Amino acid sequence: MNRVRTTLLIGASVLLLAGVAAGQKRARPKTKPTPTAPAAVVSPAPAYAKRPVTINLKQGDSVKGNFLRADAETALVDVSSGRLTIKMSDVVSMIFDDDSETEARDTGETAKAATQSAPDSNLQASRKAYAALTKIADAAKIKLPYGQYGTLLIDVRQVVEESLLSIPDSALKIEITRAMETYTDAGLAWGAMQPNGRIPISSDPGATLMRKYDIRPGVNQLGQADYLEINATLKSIWAVAGARLNNVAVLLRQ
Repeated sequence: MNRVRTTLLIGASVLLLAGVAAGQKRARPKTKPTPTAPAAVVSPAPAYAKRPVTINLKQGDSVKGNFLRADAETALVDVSSGRLTIKMSDVVSMIFDDDSETEARDTGETAKAATQSAPDSNLQASRKAYAALTKIADAAKIKLPYGQYGTLLIDVRQVVEESLLSIPDSALKIEITRAMETYTDAGLAWGAMQPNGRIPISSDPGATLMRKYDIRPGVNQLGQADYLEINATLKSIWAVAGARLNNVAVLLRQ
């Protein structure tokens, strides 16, 4: 009896030891390393497309620097002393060094390419206004007779005013409006001309045009400022109109 009990105890001990050994051999689960958070990618700040520009101001000064951006209210230019903010209401024209006024006015191909690349109705309206303004610009260059100029002016103004309804407030809209206004002023000057080819400055529109476009008046026998000579007046007004139309072409290319 004792021998049987001893045998059972020995067998149980063997089984217990075998189970412990098996448990020790069983692979322990490895601790998974904590994943390292990916490094944050910092996007570089957008760079301004700097372009050499000359901005002519109403008071006669000019600012040269690198064009940064413009909106309906201001233009931002990088000059030697830092960044300069200029009110658009003080600007007569913006001329980029790499632009050609002749190409912008006569062909308009770059302006058309810019508008064709985007199916935006606002740009389409701007291009339509620009095309209409180039017609009146061509009429000015060939000195179309007053009657024909006046008729064309009415047609162009209608197209431009309709286009402006689809153009949001922007520097482009301002320049289109200013260009139309200037070509209209040329028509007013022509209409106010007397048979002797002079425009009185004792009343409007002569008085306003003289101040607005800084036109030097002629004097009477007493040496007093008395009139504007029609050819000099039209030349001054159309020069401003051409600069503003050039601004429209430049803004369309951006």
